[in-house]
Amino acid sequence: DGIDLFRGRAVAAKKSAAGDGVILTAKGKEEKTFTCSVLLVASGRRPHTSHMNLEAAGVQVDTRSRLIVVNKQLQTTAEHIYAAGDCCTLQQFTHYAGIMGFWAARNLLLPGSGVPTHVVPRVTFTSPEVASVGMTEEEARSALGDSLRVASLPNSHNERAICEGDLHGFTDVFLDKKGFIVGATLVCNRAGEMLTELLVAMEKKVPFTQLSWTHVIHPYPTYSFSMMMLASDVLREDFDKSMAGRMSKWLVARS
Repeated sequence: DGIDLFRGRAVAAKKSAAGDGVILTAKGKEEKTFTCSVLLVASGRRPHTSHMNLEAAGVQVDTRSRLIVVNKQLQTTAEHIYAAGDCCTLQQFTHYAGIMGFWAARNLLLPGSGVPTHVVPRVTFTSPEVASVGMTEEEARSALGDSLRVASLPNSHNERAICEGDLHGFTDVFLDKKGFIVGATLVCNRAGEMLTELLVAMEKKVPFTQLSWTHVIHPYPTYSFSMMMLASDVLREDFDKSMAGRMSKWLVARS
C-alpha cells in the first residue's frame, strides 16, 4: 500500500516545510530526514494524573505509568474511592472503560463483588481490521511451550473473503493442550465481529471444537464460517490421533 516503516527511531526535531509540509529529523542508528505533507501523532494516551494531587486523598499512583492503583474490585488505596477506565488500566478501549465504570459503581454499592471477567477484546479499525484477545502467539509459546496448538486459516480459504477481495489476512486461534482458547489474532475486514464468538467460548470455558460443524451450523458464505472450518479441522485432527481414528485408518487400509 505504499507504506514504509522506520522502526527504532526517535523524532529529534520538527520544522515547517514549504507550503503546509513538515520536515522531521529522526535519530536511530543514523540520522534521517523525512519530508511529509501531514503529521499524524498516534503515540497513545497516558493518564493525566500528575497534577491532581491524588496522594493527598490517599490515592496511590504508579510512579512510572501514572496509572491509579486499584485492586480487583477497582478500589483505590483510599477505601471510599474507586477508579475506572484509562486512568487505571493499560487496556485503553472504549468498550472496556465503559464496562469498568459499571463495575466500579456496582462495587461501590455492593463492596467485594470483584471484576467478573478478564477476557478483553482488542480491535484496531484499520483496513483490514485487526482484532485479538488473550495471549499473542509469542506470549502463548512462552507460557505453554510445545503444548501450544495454533489453528490457522488464511483469508484466501474463506469464500466470503475471496468474493470481497480480502485475501491478505488470516485467522489464528491459540489453544492449550486441552483444546481451550488462550488467545486469538484475526486480520480481515470483519475481524471485530468475528472475534465475538471466541470471546463467548473463552468466557464460558468452552473447548474450541464446540464451534465445529458437529455442534454449531454457521451461515455460508460468511467470514465467521472460518471459525467452523478451523474448529472442524482441530476436531478431525483429534479424531485421527484417537484410538477410534487409528482403527478407522487401519480398517480403510485393509479394505
